Amino acid sequence: MRKNTTKLAIISFILILSFVPFFFISAQSIREFIQNFGIFANLAFLLCFAILPIFFFPVFVLAVVSGAFFGLFLGSVYTIIGAMINCALMFYIAKFLGKDIKYPNFLKKLQHLSNKNLFISFFALRLLPIIPYNALNYAPAICKISFKSYILSSFLGFLPWTPIYVNIGANSGNTKGLFISICIAVIATLLSMLGVKKFKIIFNKKDFK
Repeated sequence: MRKNTTKLAIISFILILSFVPFFFISAQSIREFIQNFGIFANLAFLLCFAILPIFFFPVFVLAVVSGAFFGLFLGSVYTIIGAMINCALMFYIAKFLGKDIKYPNFLKKLQHLSNKNLFISFFALRLLPIIPYNALNYAPAICKISFKSYILSSFLGFLPWTPIYVNIGANSGNTKGLFISICIAVIATLLSMLGVKKFKIIFNKKDFK
């Protein structure tokens, strides 16, 4: 009973605070925040990336800020590291919140998928814009994917997108470069959406225990 009360309190806290970033936190405010840390600006950025997505703050904004502040190469490196820290944190938060909860039948199917199929599914969902980054972070609550598979599939799914998003921030002061970066992002999104038609999560008998 106490555990359920704690979980309900945490979920309520997350939902309530999810409204804060959209009204009080912007790309400019994040940039000013990390700038105040001087030589430790990279650590401040990683802290932002580790915490803000828990409350559904858009990671696209964080990637753009990273590019504008650190440049394409370092911005991409810090974005990947920040995303991995956040994913690791979210894995355990999701597992804690999802433990001992009774799910509807259509979600129970996910609990019987093999770790291999979950790895492929998470990789595809990270790579293709089907489910938002923040929402997918809570998916380990309803499936039995291992920590290793979750982190590796997320890392591989992030790799192609990170430099594209970071490059938009890196070219924020260059009109031509910014236009090209946005075009690349749009084309990549359209191509990945076409890939959705080629991707299906298959529920075979072998996937169930």
